[in-house]
Amino acid sequence: MFFYKFSFSILPAAFLDLTGPSEIKGVWKGSTTLPCAYVPVEDVVQQTLRWTVVHDQSSGTVFWRDASGDHVLLSEYRGRVSVPKDTPGNVSLHILNLEISDRGTYACQVTWRTLGRRAGGICGLSTVGPWLHLYPPAQCFPGTRTRGAVAGLLHCFSLTTPHRHVPHLPGPGQW
Repeated sequence: MFFYKFSFSILPAAFLDLTGPSEIKGVWKGSTTLPCAYVPVEDVVQQTLRWTVVHDQSSGTVFWRDASGDHVLLSEYRGRVSVPKDTPGNVSLHILNLEISDRGTYACQVTWRTLGRRAGGICGLSTVGPWLHLYPPAQCFPGTRTRGAVAGLLHCFSLTTPHRHVPHLPGPGQW
């Protein structure tokens, strides 16, 4: 007869929670940051980071970070997205040159592992995500312009928001 001894530790609840505000604003053709953060804990390290998006007709992984480095997997985001490297706990996605096609549901997912004498295993997985919506403000705020160019607003709502108001979007060719 064999006996196996298993041990594990429970991490503080705040560690496994990714956080971010319920709404952010940005300007079309400008840049914005989709906030995502966690509280770093001693002897626990981030193993992977993944930012995904679901658009009207498609979905995929925008950004992936692991031991091999940072990878932008969707070609339409290459050269436009980044995540800080030198700020522990800050895994926010920075997007440059915002496009209308960037609107969708974004999710930030992080896995962690423990450090110690034994081989570390994944001890945490948490996901949080903002909903990103872009549209020209002239459709919502008549007369708004920025230095001769059509401007846009970027709204980012938490996936946990109980009610979302989604404004009517103009069809192709209407703006």
